[in-house]
Amino acid sequence: MIKYIETHLLLDGQIENNIFILDLSCLDEKEIVFSLCQKIINFYMKNFKGKILKYFFVKASKEVKEVIKNDAFFKELIISYKLRITRKARDTALTEIIDSNQLLKEYGGNCETPSKYWY
Repeated sequence: MIKYIETHLLLDGQIENNIFILDLSCLDEKEIVFSLCQKIINFYMKNFKGKILKYFFVKASKEVKEVIKNDAFFKELIISYKLRITRKARDTALTEIIDSNQLLKEYGGNCETPSKYWY
């Protein structure tokens, strides 16, 4: 999967050209969510340092949002504007930096939800 991401999603010579959206609506257990979010960010920082423009964690429960906001690991990302956590799916920050033709309707864009993700 890493090879697929490198080949098809990350452009050579481009710095900070990817936006990562994680929908947390199906995860309620804050410890699981917290661990998952840490692992995802660690993975991207280790393998694709300098390639992520911003991380969006959307539909986070109030408890999850508070846990992440108050953790030292995530605080640096929040302060540097690399991470945005919201309880809503539609966030103005998403539509400001992502073209509406590349963003799912669920998040405020014009795209339909794909039925097939990996080709």
